[in-house]
Amino acid sequence: MKPQEKPAQKSLFQISLNHVCDPKNPLYILADQIDWQSLHNIFSELYCEGNGRPAKSVRLMVGLHYLKAMYGESDESVVMKWVENPYWQYFCGETEFQHEFPIEPTSMTKWRKRSEKNGLSELLTQTIATGLKVKAVDKKDFARVNVDTTVMEKAITYPTDAKLLYKMLLRLLKLAKEKNVNLRQSYTRKAKASFIMQHRYRHARQSKRANKEVRNWQSDARHGSQGDE
Repeated sequence: MKPQEKPAQKSLFQISLNHVCDPKNPLYILADQIDWQSLHNIFSELYCEGNGRPAKSVRLMVGLHYLKAMYGESDESVVMKWVENPYWQYFCGETEFQHEFPIEPTSMTKWRKRSEKNGLSELLTQTIATGLKVKAVDKKDFARVNVDTTVMEKAITYPTDAKLLYKMLLRLLKLAKEKNVNLRQSYTRKAKASFIMQHRYRHARQSKRANKEVRNWQSDARHGSQGDE
């Protein structure tokens, strides 16, 4: 079911966050500058109408993800610290201090999966719009974007002898095909099977069997001549 924002109804026996938080605090000021209604309209479309119980408010879920990114927290830690920090609660739309966890940490993962295709890019858009609004950044700052890829995962594997020999065999076969050199047998299938088996033997710490597999298909390929397998 679509999320519903909490009504601004005060209680006589709970602490109002307006009386606890300093209005000059940066997080307090930022909470009043973000266009939460726009985010609510966008993310509400990702939920079904009249199906199940009402979802958590969009401002709560978006606010927790903003806090997670700003302070480098995990899903578990941002939920735990939310209970202890009145500024975090105010940022997420609460009007009174809460003493219980707002959600289960696993709900953040589920929310990201629901929103990753159509909604998460809007978080960045809203961040830029808010930065321009409060004059924290200028339009000229976006004329050039520098991307740091040092922390990105690279497709790098350890260059073992078996990997290099197998790659060399495939390249030689490709070169032979380009030069119209007829081979009696390519040993492609046998080399692939031996390559897989030697990997399994290496994993099982059976180095003698692994080396034997490499020698076998290497020796066969050396004596190959005309025709393709």
